[in-house]
Amino acid sequence: MCAVINTTVSNFDTTIKKLEKSGFYWGAISALKAKALLRDQPVGKFLVRDSSDSRHLFAVTLVTATGITNVRIVLCEGLYTLDKKDTYTTKSLNSEEFQHRSTPRFDCVVKMIFYYMLITRKLLQRDASETLEDTGTAKFLLWSPLYKEVSSLQHLCRRALNNQLLAKGIKDLPTVPNTVKLYLSQYPYPI
Repeated sequence: MCAVINTTVSNFDTTIKKLEKSGFYWGAISALKAKALLRDQPVGKFLVRDSSDSRHLFAVTLVTATGITNVRIVLCEGLYTLDKKDTYTTKSLNSEEFQHRSTPRFDCVVKMIFYYMLITRKLLQRDASETLEDTGTAKFLLWSPLYKEVSSLQHLCRRALNNQLLAKGIKDLPTVPNTVKLYLSQYPYPI
């Protein structure tokens, strides 16, 4: 078990700022409140909140094909990952397989969320006949966030530009002023 103190205050502050900019970080709401917010939402809708488990900082609450669930975000050695116990059903895995199954680790919670959104899209593209609702199991599929509030127009433009720049990257924009490049790089996600 990793302790929260393995991260620096600066890294934690950066994580909180990016989460707050994301618009889908709801802060200190309970699991019950998160479930109520997601009650009438489609499969794949999610939010990030503070974890009610004192051993963890954050949790993802999401709508699955079998209902709404909570998945803890683990901070270990300065990197974030999903709690394996929450994301995999142990019925289909023996204990040795479960222990060796690894989950990716990220320096930023928003980066981790974006990664799982991309994985969800790739899974659904691979099997075009399957929809989020048709999965029939509680798979960890992140399709779209439930935003707490409408972002500023400036931030919405940044997200739209970041979406267009996914393939190229910000550095390959020779005619864009450095101040704009810096602004885009401060939140490089399209979500």
